[in-house]
Amino acid sequence: MVLRGIVPFNVVEISPAHYHRGSEGKLTIEQTPESLIGISTLVMSLHSELLPISTTTNMDALLWAKLQLNLGNSVNALADIPVKTILEQRGYRKVIALLMSECLQVATALDIKLPKVTAISAHKIPMVFRLPNFIFTRVANKMLAIDPNVRSSMWWDVSQDKPTEIEHINGAILTHAKTFNIACPVNAKISDLIRQLSDTVSLTQEHKPPIAAETLLTWVSGK
Repeated sequence: MVLRGIVPFNVVEISPAHYHRGSEGKLTIEQTPESLIGISTLVMSLHSELLPISTTTNMDALLWAKLQLNLGNSVNALADIPVKTILEQRGYRKVIALLMSECLQVATALDIKLPKVTAISAHKIPMVFRLPNFIFTRVANKMLAIDPNVRSSMWWDVSQDKPTEIEHINGAILTHAKTFNIACPVNAKISDLIRQLSDTVSLTQEHKPPIAAETLLTWVSGK
């Protein structure tokens, strides 16, 4: 039997066979009617203080909640700075908020209610991300409690000239949005910028990372 799982925390391979977890979260395993008996044994075998385990009966909704959070991956690749530094700058947060708002529109069209996977509920995260820095640092202090050196998987892919997961994150939103005729221009713009990087197409000097927060915000919002 194959069960789906989610790794909610950031993992970096510092050196061969040396992996570092840079943020909090529980490894979550799908629980189905067929796996009801065996899943408890599996969780008991794997669960530890180092690697806490949880289960879910609604993996689809949880995957969308994780997808919403992963929308910051592309911004991290374009900004070329640690994730914590991005969260400390309102301009970058506004870009991520725009990406998330489009994601939530699509999830609503799919009749998927995103579960709460952070201290802030899924539908409130975009609003919180738009707050001024002095308020955000107080309201979202748990989000900032991450390793200051953490970078997203997409940043690592770009930096190592590997194919990115853009089609499975921002691209997935665009695919579903097309079905419902929902416009997602911000996810489309960010996807194009990442594809230019991953396809090693030459960008103009103004489009090469690192891209400043206000510059990126202007590009995606048209303001």
